[in-house]
Amino acid sequence: MLTSKEVFATRKEGKKEEAYNMALELMNINSNDDWNVKAFAYCLMDMIKISSSTADNNSTQHYLRQLNELNIDASDDILTKSIARAKQFADPNQKIILEAKQLSKEGKHDQAINLYRQALLQFPQNIELHESLGWELYRVGKSIFTIEPINTSLAKQLLGEYLNLKNERPSLLHSLFLRYADKLIGQEHFDLVPFLIFWNLDNLTEDDFEPYKADNGKVYPSIAEKVIQHAAKDALNKKVIQNIQYILPYVEMAIERFYDNFWLTYYKVKLLHTLNEDEKALEFSLVVVKAKIDQYWAWDLLGEILLDIDKEKTFSCYCKALQCRAEDKFLTGVRIKFAKLLLEKSMISEAKYEINQVIKAREAEGWKITDELQIFQSSDWYVNTTAVENNKELYKNNVVKANNLLFDTLPWINASLGDTFVIPSRPNKLKRKLFVSLSDENTPIEISVPENKYNFKSLSIGDGLKLKGEYDNDGRFQVYIFDKRNTSEKWDIFSQQLAIINHINQEKKVAYFIVNKQLDGIMRFSDFAFNFHIADKFLLRVSTYKNDRGTRHTVLSCEPSEENLDLSVIKKFSSTVQVSNGLGFTANDIFIDRGFIEKYNINDNDDVSGIAVINYNKKRLKWGWKALQISSVY
Repeated sequence: MLTSKEVFATRKEGKKEEAYNMALELMNINSNDDWNVKAFAYCLMDMIKISSSTADNNSTQHYLRQLNELNIDASDDILTKSIARAKQFADPNQKIILEAKQLSKEGKHDQAINLYRQALLQFPQNIELHESLGWELYRVGKSIFTIEPINTSLAKQLLGEYLNLKNERPSLLHSLFLRYADKLIGQEHFDLVPFLIFWNLDNLTEDDFEPYKADNGKVYPSIAEKVIQHAAKDALNKKVIQNIQYILPYVEMAIERFYDNFWLTYYKVKLLHTLNEDEKALEFSLVVVKAKIDQYWAWDLLGEILLDIDKEKTFSCYCKALQCRAEDKFLTGVRIKFAKLLLEKSMISEAKYEINQVIKAREAEGWKITDELQIFQSSDWYVNTTAVENNKELYKNNVVKANNLLFDTLPWINASLGDTFVIPSRPNKLKRKLFVSLSDENTPIEISVPENKYNFKSLSIGDGLKLKGEYDNDGRFQVYIFDKRNTSEKWDIFSQQLAIINHINQEKKVAYFIVNKQLDGIMRFSDFAFNFHIADKFLLRVSTYKNDRGTRHTVLSCEPSEENLDLSVIKKFSSTVQVSNGLGFTANDIFIDRGFIEKYNINDNDDVSGIAVINYNKKRLKWGWKALQISSVY
C-alpha cells in the first residue's frame, strides 16, 4: 500500500510532479492522517514554486487553493513557516521581493534595485516595494558618498530617485538620506534647500536632534542642527527668496533647541535682512554684536541693517567696525561703504583716505582694482582732494550711537581692576582679572578678560572701574565696555571684614584666617608686609571665585585692627580639661590640640583659661570650638 514515506522519498529524488500525484492519491484514501496531510503540503509547495517560476499563474492559484484547504497543525513551526514562504512565491509582488532580498544578501545590490524598479512598474502602489527599494538605494549610496571626491552626478541621481519613492516618512531610512544630502554641501550644482523642501524638514525625528558622540568621546552637532545651519548659509549664498522663506522658520526653531549655537542667530539676522525685514533683524543683530563685539564684521552687519532705518547709526557702526583689529584686506568692504556715507556728508578728504586704504590693501594682496574703485579714482572729487593722514579721531568721536544701541539699557556696574595672569597651557595669552560688584551677589565676583582686548595701561591694580556687561547663555559674564571710575580708594567695591589668624604654617609661609562660618582662607606671607601671629586681627577685603575644588577666596587688601570680633567667632573660656591620648576637651566642649597640651604641660582635670575660635571638624562634619590661645593653667 502507498505511504507518505514513499512520497517524501520521491520528492527527495527530484520527481516533484510524481510525488504530488502520489500525495493526492493518499489524500483521497485518508485525508485525516497527519503525515498524509504533511506530505501533500510539501508537494503543493513544490508545485507552487515550479508554476510560479514559469509564470503559470492559473496552476499556481490552483495549488495555492489546495494548500489553503489543508488542516495544518499550527504547532508545527517548520511546516507553517514553509507554507508562508510558499505563499509569498504565489504572490508576484512577494516573489520579486524575495528574489531581490536574496540578491541583496549576496551583495548584488544593483541587480536587486533593477528587480524592485521592474516590480514598481507593475505594482506602483505597493508600499513594501517602495520601502525595499529605498533601503537598497541606501546601500548602494554608501559607496557613492564615502569615496572622495564624491561623484555629484551619481549622488544627485540617487537622491532624486529616493525622493520620488512613497516609503514611510519620517523614518530611519528617510533620516539616513538626509545625512547623504549633507555630504554634498559645497559641491557644485547641488542646492541643499530645494532638496530639503522635497525631503520636508517636518520629517525630522527626535533622534535627528541628538548630538553625535564619537568613540573618542568628542561630541558633534546633531544632523538637524548641521543641516539647518548649512541650509541657511546655502539659501543666503543662492539668494532665492522662496528658499529663504522656507528655511527661516526652521532656523528659528533650531535657535530654541540649540540656543548656544551663535551662528544660527547670525544666519537668522542675515535671512531677515535679505527679506527686507530689518526691524525684526535689528533685535537679533544686537545679540550677534554683543557676542562678537570685537569683530569688525559684526558691526558691519549691524550697520548694514540700520542703513534704511537710521543712517547716522549706520555711520557710527562703521566707525566701530573700523576700530576693530583686523587685517586691511578684510576691511575693504566696510571702508567702501563708509566712504560713500562720508561723501554724503561732504567729508571728501576723509572719504579719499578710506578709498586709498582699500586700493593699498588690494594691491598688497595682488588683487585687481575693481571697476568701482577705478570710478572713484577718476572722479573729480578724488583727483582734486588731498586725503587726511588717518581717520582714527573720526572713528573715536562717532562711536557713541553705536555703543548706545547695545548698552544704553544696561546699567553701569562698579568694578575693580585685578592683576594679570596666564593659563599654563596658553602661556602667550595674557589675561586680566576684574572684580565686579553685582546687585544679586553678596560679594564681588571675579572674572577674567583678555589683556589685549582692553586698554588698562593707565590703571593700577585695585583701581576703580565702571563697566557694562551681562551673563551670556553659558553663564559667563561678558564685559562690553568699561571706563575709569572716580575714586581714590583701592578695592572700594569690597567691604572690609574683620578676621582673626587661627593657624600659621611656617614651612609653607602662609597664615590661615577666619571671618565667620561662611568665609575663611589663607594669606601668603609674600603678599603682605606683616609678620603674622596667632590671634592677630586684620581688616580684609576678600574676593570669591570657584574652581574644580569648590569656592575659594583671595585676600586683596589687609590692615591690622584692634576691633572686637563677634562672639560667634571667638570667645574666652575657663574650664576643667579632660586629657586623653595627648588631646584635651574642656567641660564646655572646647578642643585643645596636642601642641598646647605639650607646650603648657596640661594634665587631666587641670583648670585652663584662654581664647577659643570656631573650628570646623572635617571628620565629624560639624562646627565646634578650638583653643586659640592659652592664658593660664592651674
